Amino acid sequence: MALKRERKEVNGAVRNKQRTRGRLLACIGMILEEETYSGLSITAVFRKSKLNPKLVYLYFKDFEHLVESFVSQRLDLLRAKMESTIKVGSLANQEDVLDIILLQVDELYSDRTLKRLLHWGLVEKRQKFLKTLLRAYSGYLSTLFNYFTAALPLRQRKSMIATLDLLISGTLFLFVHAAEGSQFLTLDVSRSVDRDRLYQTIRRIVCSSDNYALRSNPKRGIVA
Repeated sequence: MALKRERKEVNGAVRNKQRTRGRLLACIGMILEEETYSGLSITAVFRKSKLNPKLVYLYFKDFEHLVESFVSQRLDLLRAKMESTIKVGSLANQEDVLDIILLQVDELYSDRTLKRLLHWGLVEKRQKFLKTLLRAYSGYLSTLFNYFTAALPLRQRKSMIATLDLLISGTLFLFVHAAEGSQFLTLDVSRSVDRDRLYQTIRRIVCSSDNYALRSNPKRGIVA
């Protein structure tokens, strides 16, 4: 009986630790979503979580390791999504691959936390875990670009990938810029109608390229 009670107490302590760790990690996401990465601090986590700041040092060693654990969590989610997309998606059909690329771009617009982490990774020189996340996201899109251009001869393939690099990176820049409440040039990407116009323009440029023979089906809309 005593052994059973002891096991129950240990299990309860483990669950409490996991819950507390989860609350601290969730606070990082909330702060990134509501503010920016510059708003991240142990004081901000305390205000948001109402937990003793000492718990950060108890469970994560220090604040930097708390942030690193959160980024690692997001990296795991991104990698799982990459594997699922490549495994389940119809990557033999070029129109489907283009739809998937645009869908990933549109999903990033809705993910304020990931946008701010990617932005942080671009400007931060020291934190390797941010660079790892940035490389993983870039690699994900590059993999989709490779599937999209797989049937093209090498020269045309390189040209098309350069076109996709330019179009998609420009779109992502607009999204990251908009996450800080700013509009760059004429499109207001906070409006769905302007985002749709952007996606249609990407599709039109890609489909009209001299290096690519894709013909869009007018009955198919942008899947984004």
